[in-house]
Amino acid sequence: LSAILAASPVGIGLVQDRIIKWGNKALYEMLDRTPEDLCNQPIRKIYPDERTYARVGRDLYSGLARKGIEQIDTQWQTRDGRIIDCHLQASTLDPLDPSQGVLFAAMDISERKQAENDLRNSEAEKKAILDTSIDSIRHVDKNLNLLWYNRKTAEMLALNSGDILGRPCYEVLVGRNAPCRDCPTLKAMHSGRTEHAVMHHPGLGADGADAYWEIYSAPLTSEPGNIIGFIQVARDITDQTKAIEALQESEEKYRQLFENESDAVMVFDSETLRFEDANQATLDLYGYTKEAFLGLTVLEISNEKDKTEATLKRIVAGEPGSKRVPLRYFKKKDGSVFAGEVSSGTFKSGERTKIIGAVRDITE
Repeated sequence: LSAILAASPVGIGLVQDRIIKWGNKALYEMLDRTPEDLCNQPIRKIYPDERTYARVGRDLYSGLARKGIEQIDTQWQTRDGRIIDCHLQASTLDPLDPSQGVLFAAMDISERKQAENDLRNSEAEKKAILDTSIDSIRHVDKNLNLLWYNRKTAEMLALNSGDILGRPCYEVLVGRNAPCRDCPTLKAMHSGRTEHAVMHHPGLGADGADAYWEIYSAPLTSEPGNIIGFIQVARDITDQTKAIEALQESEEKYRQLFENESDAVMVFDSETLRFEDANQATLDLYGYTKEAFLGLTVLEISNEKDKTEATLKRIVAGEPGSKRVPLRYFKKKDGSVFAGEVSSGTFKSGERTKIIGAVRDITE
């Protein structure tokens, strides 16, 4: 049990009467705390506020009372005050005697949450929800036969233990007749260290789609150098992988549209007014290199600075009719002035408001 807890990248601990009794190394590292700082302390200590603590207590313990096991997304607070998003799953040690305590496993999903936010910012019309659960954990022998597995593995396979135990993991999990390519367990067998791999399994995801799993395999030893088995920890990263691919695709589409637009299109910060991006049509129209143009502000290319400042304030305020200006005069690098038609829009990047503007030369 100690070896399994030490090998798991998931934080695991025991709570009795809302008091933390013990945790594994991954839990202490997740919260940046020591065993002395966490053990025998109220679990309230790791929640950022009373509201979050009360919600988890209400929702989690009501589920435990009904089913003996429950999971929930919440937030924890590290020793230095940093807030992390985590996925929490818990089960009662003895459903007939809740006072025996609750065993919980926690996974830091801050990166997944960040990926969700990045996707929403890049392609606002699409809504992506990345559903994850506690990792699949298995114990296999040196022949890769399954000796033990956790609840997540059973739920994933929907098979009885008699159908799984003693059979090779690659046969049960992915329907192969031989070990998977780049199998981290085979790597760990030769290196004697924990090994890691991202596995791509075509057709094994929901509705026959591709599935991606991030897998760690750690050797178990009875004495130094004598490996007796392995702990496999697998995390389904299919949704996360698709989200990243969708983000990359969205950014590529934006870049292609941006660069191929015949009008001069530029992006600048609503507070500093400094340019952050510009397409080739902008550089051709104003006569700057991109490096030089990104060192300018909107006012430096305007020949009507007062009007430009007033228009920008109206755009940020969202006043009707402010996002289209039929005539405004601009100044090129060589000092010449031209008439332009302007259309603009705003979007959020983090806490900042950005303005994207398109200028069309209407001199002729």
